[in-house]
Amino acid sequence: MRCEPGSTFKLVSLMALIDEAGYGLDYPVDCTENGRYHYQVGRRKYLVQDSHAVGQTDLLGVMEHSSNIGFVKVIDEEYHDSPERFVDFIHSLGIDRQVNIIKDPRRKKETAWDALSLMKMSYGYAVEVTPIHTLMLYNAVANDGHMVAPRLVTAVMENGHAVERFGTETVNRKICSDKTLR
Repeated sequence: MRCEPGSTFKLVSLMALIDEAGYGLDYPVDCTENGRYHYQVGRRKYLVQDSHAVGQTDLLGVMEHSSNIGFVKVIDEEYHDSPERFVDFIHSLGIDRQVNIIKDPRRKKETAWDALSLMKMSYGYAVEVTPIHTLMLYNAVANDGHMVAPRLVTAVMENGHAVERFGTETVNRKICSDKTLR
């Protein structure tokens, strides 16, 4: 079952900003809107909220506070004119293999890309993944960037003897740089 991962997807946004765009954790982010930010698309404004006011912070603080506003602002600042770069980074991780769950501005009709997609993706909406794919991502971060396919069974046993064994399948040898993993 696919679902929008919400805040667990913010790790992907943080990784893209560090690894693909070259941001540092000390990059300043203004979240002084008192927990409410209006994202402008044409003449319309869309409300983005945090559960609490974050204030002036940095990229590390945006992650620590799980700030929707912070991620919307920085992802929009970096990827607004080229959202394909953000989508390409997500694809490079390998978490969407065999699921095709990422909206893509190059395939607007097919993936239902719209003016709000990048903003929503930055904090884990407008994208659908299975819980096992989210687990795969976090496991890869904990495993020095080595992403492996989920495996529920390591062997089929018969009378105490393995009749079939299942090895580890590598999905992505290195999802990002060592700097980003740290």
